[in-house]
Amino acid sequence: MNAESQHQKPLLLLLFSEFSIDDVNRLLSTHMDIILRSKLKNTGAKSKNIKEDQRPDYSDISWNIQYEGLELEIQWFQGYLNINSYKQLFCNIDEASFQSGIAISFGSHIKDGYKNAAIISSLFRYIRLLIMNSNSIAIVWNINNIISDSQYFVDVVNHYEKGGAFPILSTVDFIYDEEGILKSKGLSYFANQEIHYECRQLHEVDAMKRMMRIAHDVAVNGAYSNSMELDGIEGDERIYITIDKDSRIARVRSVFKLAVPDSLK
Repeated sequence: MNAESQHQKPLLLLLFSEFSIDDVNRLLSTHMDIILRSKLKNTGAKSKNIKEDQRPDYSDISWNIQYEGLELEIQWFQGYLNINSYKQLFCNIDEASFQSGIAISFGSHIKDGYKNAAIISSLFRYIRLLIMNSNSIAIVWNINNIISDSQYFVDVVNHYEKGGAFPILSTVDFIYDEEGILKSKGLSYFANQEIHYECRQLHEVDAMKRMMRIAHDVAVNGAYSNSMELDGIEGDERIYITIDKDSRIARVRSVFKLAVPDSLK
């Protein structure tokens, strides 16, 4: 593991009720799609990959692997991990539910290349492979502190691979503010842009349905660069998107045009 990656927060974690270093070795070395490039011993201090207040007990062993051309760093850890501040999705676990895990980060050569749908798709396929060949109980998207049930993550990746929606809920959080704005949090990891959707006139379910559609578009196709008008979900709906000067935020609103009765046409 390179010196720079040792001091970065890992991209994601897989949590296990029981998982040893030998289990990691078997998982990484028995599948032909995974190229095990090296098993390295860290020198000196324990890794700082996870915040110190979460206090994981790291092993001094890490792995460097390649999958579909991606270089990835893997590190086994065990012990306490404070997940109280994490959002749980289709799972209900506590610190007693797991005893160990593996932390996964991109290799140094990728840098900002992860803002690319093909690279992220390869990462998702790799995580799916690990889950399907282990007893992982949950996946932690560490960038945004979201914990998903492992089988749910496999299912949404399978759906995405068949042309379905991007795994938005496992990777992006959504927050309503007091002014009726639904805001994405973490979408910028994929595209350098967040969505602020003015939806006070909509029920929460209807607002999320539209937000998911827009967030999928940004995550897969990249940030909006120009203001635009789009067809809405309903026939009389138009969606207007305006871009902040630095393109970091796309502001979205739906406008519903009143249907004109035939008697008034």
